[in-house]
Amino acid sequence: MKTSDDIEKLSSLLDDEDDDVAVNVLALLLEREDELGDLPGRLQESEHPLVRKRAHQLQAALTFRKRRREFFQLISQEQPDFVSGLVALHLLWFDRDNRTRLEKELLSFISSARKCGLETLDDARRFICRCGFASELDSTLRPENYCIGLILSQKTGAASLLMGLIKVLMRSPEKFHIVRFCGAFALFDGESSILLSQGDWRVCKVSSVADFEYFSLRDLLHCAGNMLFSAAVNSDSFRYVLTIAQSLSGDAGDEILSSMPYPYGPGK
Repeated sequence: MKTSDDIEKLSSLLDDEDDDVAVNVLALLLEREDELGDLPGRLQESEHPLVRKRAHQLQAALTFRKRRREFFQLISQEQPDFVSGLVALHLLWFDRDNRTRLEKELLSFISSARKCGLETLDDARRFICRCGFASELDSTLRPENYCIGLILSQKTGAASLLMGLIKVLMRSPEKFHIVRFCGAFALFDGESSILLSQGDWRVCKVSSVADFEYFSLRDLLHCAGNMLFSAAVNSDSFRYVLTIAQSLSGDAGDEILSSMPYPYGPGK
């Protein structure tokens, strides 16, 4: 798509030595995101170092915006792609990480799991123990437990996401259900057994499902997003509070925090 003359003229100001001018120009360009066409790519090949630097900043901002929209679109679906959701969650928190490398690592892990042909909860327990995974209670204190790259490398993750991951690794995932039982996440085989993550991972028989609270994969992604949002608030990180709020709500405007108390919303 050919960019308009006024956008081209606006982008020509990116070589201004004044950073305040450049920040305002970048903001104006982002307001017209749909009209930029190949402009960011062309600017990154400029002979002027300052223009190249600011073009990279523009491209990064566009990439982050795209990721926020993608996550909102995922959690808006009734049956989202959970694997894509795990990647999107990671990139909400570690937004400088390489998406291609992350996807490659995750798909490699999934491929190795599926070669095992996980049919039963006992199969799942043996596989997850062999991999050395440990689960932790869901908490806002360790946001990395919701980031699949760290989960795979450190072998530790939030119980909710690990149960979701195990479900999608099963040969017949539709037979299994993520539940919360006595305050802990588990995987239910739809008949009489559940996989618990506490301690050394255990498969237990259950006599009743009356106390089960059921979670869809969509629920897990939404809950994990909210955990990251709370972690951002806990760490007083305004940028992450804003971007994750936008990702959860689909509202790209800065006013998304207006209902929050100071310092995020307006002071009284």
